Amino acid sequence: MTQNSGENSAGLGIYIAGYSPNSHFADEWEFLLPKDAAPLRVRKEQDFGPNWRGIDFPFTRLWNGFAIRVPVRLSEKGWTAAEISELVGDLGAEVLYGGMPIQDAVNFAVYILRVTIGYTEFSVGQSACGGPIQLATVLPDEGFRWIEKPDLRVSLR
Repeated sequence: MTQNSGENSAGLGIYIAGYSPNSHFADEWEFLLPKDAAPLRVRKEQDFGPNWRGIDFPFTRLWNGFAIRVPVRLSEKGWTAAEISELVGDLGAEVLYGGMPIQDAVNFAVYILRVTIGYTEFSVGQSACGGPIQLATVLPDEGFRWIEKPDLRVSLR
């Protein structure tokens, strides 16, 4: 297997998350082909909250309160890490994920997707994200359940 030639090289990301029988927290792992040699744990065992991958710029910008390029540009201008942290440290949205009801989590996921779809729809170039949205939940007591089920058809054109 060859390694990626750069950070911006295209790859296939695989994200696997789910509940383990003896834990209240989900296990979350990711693997990026052709870069990673083994799956990597996404977060510590008892941490929780949302994750988004792929076209993350629009929602990350909204959620953090600044574009991710801002700290990079400030650093290039000579700002120290402490100065940058002081400027952008508390701009992000505050959410209590620990007590979030499942309906709120579903609505939050749809919100992330709609922001991303809207951003790419009106950006220059080919729209890289679109609908219809397909959404399911996986709960320890209910298992897999479609919220917004895809309508799959065979097209014989």
